[in-house]
Amino acid sequence: MSVVTRLSRWALEWAARLLRGFTLLTALVWLYELLSAKGIWYPQPVDGYFWVAVVCAVSIAIGRRFPLAQLIGVAAVVANPLWSFPLGQIRAIPLVLAAFFAADAGLSIATVLPVAGFAALASQFPGWIRVSPEQWPLWGREMGLSQPLMILGIVCAAALVGYSSYRQRRTAESLRAQNEELGRLRESDRERIANEERAAIAREVHDVVAHHVAAIVVRAQAAARVADRRPDEPRAAVEWIADSGPQALAEMRSLVRVLRDDSAGDGAPHGPATLADELTAVIERVRTAGLDVHARIEAPRGLSAVQEFSMLRVCQEALTNVLVHSPATSVEVRLFTAGSDAVLLVEDNGTLVAPTKSEGRSDASAGGSGLRGMRERAKAAGGFVSAGPSPVGWRVELVLPRGESVWPLDAQAAPA
Repeated sequence: MSVVTRLSRWALEWAARLLRGFTLLTALVWLYELLSAKGIWYPQPVDGYFWVAVVCAVSIAIGRRFPLAQLIGVAAVVANPLWSFPLGQIRAIPLVLAAFFAADAGLSIATVLPVAGFAALASQFPGWIRVSPEQWPLWGREMGLSQPLMILGIVCAAALVGYSSYRQRRTAESLRAQNEELGRLRESDRERIANEERAAIAREVHDVVAHHVAAIVVRAQAAARVADRRPDEPRAAVEWIADSGPQALAEMRSLVRVLRDDSAGDGAPHGPATLADELTAVIERVRTAGLDVHARIEAPRGLSAVQEFSMLRVCQEALTNVLVHSPATSVEVRLFTAGSDAVLLVEDNGTLVAPTKSEGRSDASAGGSGLRGMRERAKAAGGFVSAGPSPVGWRVELVLPRGESVWPLDAQAAPA
C-alpha cells in the first residue's frame, strides 16, 4: 500500500470521526437552544449542558483511536470538583460513553473500571474537595447513596458492554483469518493432491509402457540383425511379440480401469497377488528379450501391498534400463533380508562408459525420470533406493522395512 493511499485512508477515517462528533454536538446544542427558547427546558443554565455535549462529542470523535487518553480526560472533567454543574446524572453521561469506547477499543478492563468507577462516584459529589475525609461518611448519608451507586453501575455496565463488543469483534476477526488460512490450505492441498496424482499416473504409465515396449523393441532389433543368417529368428520374434503385446495391453487396460474407477479405493494400483510370481514373470520377459538373468528370490513376509507393488515396479524399471541402456550381457536379481529390512538388488555386468546426455546411465545418475520414479515409489513405501556404479557394472538397490521372516523361493525364480 502506497504512502498516499495510507494517508488518504487515515484522513477519511479521521474526517468520519470528527463528523460524527460535530454532528452530535450540533444536534444537542440546537436542542438545548430550542427547548430553552420554548421555556420547557430543565431549570438549569444551558452552559452546563453545553459542556456535557462538548465532552460527549470529543469522546465519540477520539474514543476508539486514543482510548486511554480520552478516558482519563473525560474522567478528569466529569470528576472535577471545581465544575459547578450540579446534576450528577447528566454530567456522568460523557463518562458512560468514554468507558464504553475505551473498553471497545481494547483497553484493559482492569484499567477502565477503576478509572471510570472513581470518576463516576466523584461526579455525584461535586463538592467533595471542600469536605474533609472525616466528614465523607456523614456527608454521604445526608446526600444519599442510591443515585451514586446507580451511576456507578451504569458506567461499569457500559465498560463491560464495550469489552464484550471488543471480544466479539476480535473473535470474528480471528475466525475470518482462520477461514482464510483454511482456504489457502485447501487450495494448497488440492494442488498437492493433483501433483501427487499426476506423478502416480506418470510412474504407472512409464513403468508399464517402458518395460513392455522396451522388451518388444529389443527383441525386434535383435531379430532384424540376424535375419539374413537365421531366417527363422524373425518368425520366432514375431511370435514372441504377438504374445507380449496382449500382456502389455492387458496391463494398460488394468491401469486405465484403476484410474477411472472411483470405487477402487484411493485410486492407487493394487499390489501383486504373489510377489514371487510377478517378479518371475518380469524376469522371464527380460530373458526372452535376450538378456541373461540370474535370480535368487526370498519372498519376505510383513510387506504391505504397496511395498510389494513398489518392489515389483522398481525391479521392472531396473531391468528395463539394463535392457535398453546398458551393454550388459547378464544381470543378477536378488531379493533377500538384512535384519528388519527387505532388500532388492539388481546388478549388471555392463562396462561403464563416459556418461553422455543421450545415455540412460547418465540420466539415471543425474536423477532422470526412471530413477526419480523408483525413488518416489520407495519413499511412498517407507524405504529408499540407491543407484550407481559397481565393480562390475551398474547396481540398483531398494531397501524396504519389514517385520516378519522369509522363506526361499529359488525354484520359482531360478534361471531356465
